[in-house]
Amino acid sequence: MKSLRSSLAILTRIPLRVDAPGRWTVAWFWLPGLLAGLVWYLSFRVFGPTTFGMVGALGGEALLTGGEPWRGFLKTFDGWMAPAHERIQVRRASHLGASGAVFLGLALLVFWSLWRHGNNLSSAWVWILPPLWARSLMGWTFSWRRLDASSASFYRLAEATDGGVGSWIPLLVGLVLGGVMIGFLSINVFGASLVLVGLFLLWGRRVFGGMNQELLGAAAILTEMISLYLLIVMTGTPIY
Repeated sequence: MKSLRSSLAILTRIPLRVDAPGRWTVAWFWLPGLLAGLVWYLSFRVFGPTTFGMVGALGGEALLTGGEPWRGFLKTFDGWMAPAHERIQVRRASHLGASGAVFLGLALLVFWSLWRHGNNLSSAWVWILPPLWARSLMGWTFSWRRLDASSASFYRLAEATDGGVGSWIPLLVGLVLGGVMIGFLSINVFGASLVLVGLFLLWGRRVFGGMNQELLGAAAILTEMISLYLLIVMTGTPIY
C-alpha cells in the first residue's frame, strides 16, 4: 500500500507520511483524481449549475490538492509569455505575473460558462470524470520518460517508478469508470481530451526544454476544461 499512500501524498494535501515513493505510485494517480471528482460531484449536487457550485468545486479541489495544478497552470503561461531566455526563471518565480493573472481570469470564465450548462449532463455522477481524467493523464505522462530535473519531486518519482511503471493503469481506470457512467461515449471524450492535451504537452516541452511539474499541472487544468466541455456537448445539448 506504499504506492497508494505515495500517490495521495504527492497529489493531495492529505497528511500521510511517506519516506519515498513506491514503484507503482503513478498507477494509483486515478485515486486522487477520483477524490477530486467527488468534490466536483458534491458541489454540483449541493449548489447546482451556479457560480457557488463552480466556486465550491474548484475551491474544494484546490484545498484537496494544495492548489498545485492551478499553480502549474499560472506559472506555465507566465513563462510562455516571457522572453525565451527568461522562461525558466519566470516559471520558477514565487510571485504571480501579469500573464498568469490574465490566464487565471480566462480559465475561471471558461469554467463559469461551462458550469452554467451543467444541467445538460446526462447524470450528476458525470461530474466526477474531468478531475479523474486529469490525474489519469498526469500518470500517463510518466511513460514519456522526459521529465525535467528542475521539477525535483516529480523527477525523483520518475526515477523511483523506473520510468513510469504502471503509468497506463490510470488511463485504463479512467476509461472503465467513464464507460460505466456514459458508455462508449467516454472513449470519444477521453480520447479527444488526450489528443488535445497531448499536443499541448508536446508544445510545452519544446517551449521549456522538457516536461516539468508546472506543465503537468497546466495539463490537468486544461484536461478538466476540455473534457467538461466535450461531456456537456456530447451528452447534452450544444453550448451557444
